[in-house]
Formats: sequence, structure tokens, C-alpha cells
Amino acid sequence: MSLEDIVRGVTATLRGLPVGTVEAAGRAFQEARDGLAEATRGAHDQDAGQALERLVVAVDEVARVRKTLQMIARELTDYLSAISGGESPSRSGGLPSARTRPVDRRPLGAAELAALRDQLPPAVPKPNPEGKKTYGKWIDAEGNTQQLASGRDADAEEVWSQLQAAGLSASRRPVVADHVEMKLAARMVNSGTTHAEVVLNNRPCLRHEVACVKWMHRYGGPIMSEV
Repeated sequence: MSLEDIVRGVTATLRGLPVGTVEAAGRAFQEARDGLAEATRGAHDQDAGQALERLVVAVDEVARVRKTLQMIARELTDYLSAISGGESPSRSGGLPSARTRPVDRRPLGAAELAALRDQLPPAVPKPNPEGKKTYGKWIDAEGNTQQLASGRDADAEEVWSQLQAAGLSASRRPVVADHVEMKLAARMVNSGTTHAEVVLNNRPCLRHEVACVKWMHRYGGPIMSEV
């Protein structure tokens, strides 16, 4: 088998990895879990409780599959780089790299932002004794409306993974990893997106001592500002 055949075969394998499908499944499971948890809050039905537990397990399992796929993609990308003389496939144009492919979209207009706000739950109160979640919506480069929710999930684990890779030496996952702003930043890093606008049902995490914007600045994430 020639080197060209190897590159072609590995490239086809890399392109066929269902990363996007698994990420979409993970988001669907998270939304189902959050929706069921909200709908059954305060209830004590055994069947509903068991269903919620299964959804929690499903979210974790999909997150593990997602991480495995990302590891496979990185290893195959490194392998192709090595056998092609050190040139990164993403730079040479041969492969779509999840972390370097430039993906951007025009800024949203006022009407689009207003439409996204209308899809959000009511604003999170201050104070927030019931622990209501922050939700964020934005439109990705393909024109699809995406949603994130605060809390511990696969996106929060990805934030933690990226912070560690960037040099964070903390032994425990920081609370900000659960924030919508950090989760969106992690997705932007993975997709190569350099500009995104998100609308929240909460105040942006910008101005206090451990604000998301300070973590992003320190560890090389996207720049965040309020508009």
C-alpha cells in the first residue's frame, strides 16, 4: 500500500467520525434531562425518578464517547501530520480540523437577537434561592440555533479539560466551568470560531473577581464583551 493510499484511507476515516452526531445527541440528552428535572421538581414518583437517573447516566456515557472520538481525531490528525512530513493536514487544506477550521458567521441583527431572547426561559432572579439555571442561545456558523444551560454536564467537562490543557494547575474543577459563557467558549475553541453572539436569561459573567471573562483572558480563550 502506497503512502498516498494510507493518507486517503486515514483521511476518509477521520472525515467519517460521527463527532457532530454525538455532540448533537449529547445536547439532546442534556435538554431531556434538564426538562424532566424541571417538570418533576418536588415530585416523588419512582418511575419519573428512575427515568431521570437513566438520563443522567446517558449524558455521562455520551460525554465519554465524545471524548473518545475527539482523542481518535487528534491522534489520526497527528499521524497524518507525521507521515506527510510534519505538515498539519488542517493547514494544508486536506482535512477539516475540529480545533483549527475557521468557522464564522456575520454578526446578528437586532431582530435576530430579539427572536433568540424570546426563546429563553424567564430571567434568573437575583437572589436565586431555587438555583434556576442560566440558559444561552446563539446561531452557529451553519445557521442552526443552539442552546446551552449552566450546570455540570459534558460541556462543563470539556471546559475543565481545556483549562487543564492550557496550564490550569488546580486540583478541582472550577465553578466557572459550569457557566454558559465558558461552555460556549470551549465550543468556539473546538470549532475554530472566532466570533459568536449569545443571549442569556441572566447577567453576563463579566465583572466580579472570578468572572468568566478573566478566566478566558488568562488561559487564552475567546475575548468576551457585553453588547
